[in-house]
Amino acid sequence: MTAAEPKAADGRAAATSGSAADSRRRTLWRLLLVSGATAAVAVLTAVFAALGPSARTLAERPRVVIPELANGQFAFVGDPRSNQSFPSELLFVRDPDGTLRAWWMPVSRGRVTLPDLHWWRPLARCADFGPDFARGEYRCRDAEVPDWIRNSLRWTLDGKSIPGKPMHHDDMPRVLGTAEGRHFRVDGIDWGK
Repeated sequence: MTAAEPKAADGRAAATSGSAADSRRRTLWRLLLVSGATAAVAVLTAVFAALGPSARTLAERPRVVIPELANGQFAFVGDPRSNQSFPSELLFVRDPDGTLRAWWMPVSRGRVTLPDLHWWRPLARCADFGPDFARGEYRCRDAEVPDWIRNSLRWTLDGKSIPGKPMHHDDMPRVLGTAEGRHFRVDGIDWGK
């Protein structure tokens, strides 16, 4: 401390305008940081919003009419993306609690093609496949399908594979999409694990 600096009554150096300038400088930095963070969040929000599909793309996606189902009912409808190489249908299920689910099912000659571990590799055709709400599972009830297949290939009502002997198999492929009134927009398929 030099002799020119003012002293407080207790002998310490008196506060000068320098500490007020430091306080303003810290406040200015804080405001700049908050403003920068707000701008960064706004820019990132705009970038991530632009990464989604455009309105035109969503409008061009295939749609199917949702079947009128009471709670605990199910129905198969044609898959708009099915082809001759790999024919398929959509299985709509209205759970007992009213939840609507949609599943992708490969078909052959009007029967669901059950998977040999993976859905793209067929094992057997089932004429009576669907949910069994009493047992809490999807399964084949076709008497023409061997018992070991009917007992091995089962799924929970949320589409998860129920491990069976002698094999473990993929989860049911869930149809991704959105209900738009009486129509269901098909966005894709979630192949699970």
